[in-house]
Amino acid sequence: MIKDSAGNHLIDPLWFQDLKQHTRYIENLTLCSPCECGTKPLLWKALEDDVDTSKIQIIELPAPKGFLKALALLPMTVSVLWKAIGEMKIIHAGVASWPIPLGWFAFPIALLRKKFSVIVIESSFWRVGAKNSLKLKIKGKIWEAVNRWCVNCSDLAIFTQEQYRESLLTLKRRGRGHIIPASWISEEDILSQEENLNNWDHLIGSAPPVRFLFAGRLTIDKGIHVLSQAVRLLNQSDEHIQEI
Repeated sequence: MIKDSAGNHLIDPLWFQDLKQHTRYIENLTLCSPCECGTKPLLWKALEDDVDTSKIQIIELPAPKGFLKALALLPMTVSVLWKAIGEMKIIHAGVASWPIPLGWFAFPIALLRKKFSVIVIESSFWRVGAKNSLKLKIKGKIWEAVNRWCVNCSDLAIFTQEQYRESLLTLKRRGRGHIIPASWISEEDILSQEENLNNWDHLIGSAPPVRFLFAGRLTIDKGIHVLSQAVRLLNQSDEHIQEI
C-alpha cells in the first residue's frame, strides 16, 4: 500500500476489487497493511475515492524492503498489531506476505488476547522440490512448521483444496477446516448454460480450429490432469481436439 501526499491510501486494481467485495458483508472492516509514502502508480486506486472502500479503517504498518529491515522493525510491527487486534472481534491474517508473514505474529497475539481468528490457505508456495538448494529446503521446512502452527491455532481454517487441509491441520482439529475452491471470476462474467452451448456451437463451426490455453504450471496441483481428461473425453465424442 502507498500513501500519497494528500493522505490517500493507494492499492492496485485487483486488490481494490477484492476489498470492495468484502465491504458488502463486513460492516466494520479494519485493514492492517504495510504502508509507505510515494506517488500513485499507474492504474492504482485510492480507497478514499470509493463509497464502499472509504469506510475501511486503515492501520498503517512498517513496510520493510528486506528480511533484515523487517527484523529491525519487528518490535514496532508487533506493537501496532497488539493494539489493533485488541480492538477487534474477528481476526483474519495470512501466511503469504513478504518478507515475514504478518500471520506469524497476528495469530499468537489473537490467541493471547482471546480473539476469534480465521486463516485462508490458497497456495503452498513455500513447499520446494528435492532439486532445490539446501537454503530453500531449510526455509521451506521452517515455513511449513510455522504455517502449520498458525493453521492449527486458528479458530477457522479455509482451504482451496482437500490436500491442504489434510497436510496442514492435525487430525483432532480437522473439523475446523473447510474447503472452498478458489475462484476469482466475477459473477457477471459467468455465462448461463444456454449461452455456453450457443458459444460452443459457434466456436466448433468456425475456422481456424478452436485452441485452448492452460495458463499454469504443469503440475497436478494446478489441474493439468483435469484438462487432459477433458481433452480425451472430447476426442471420444464427435469433436476433434488436438493436444500440443
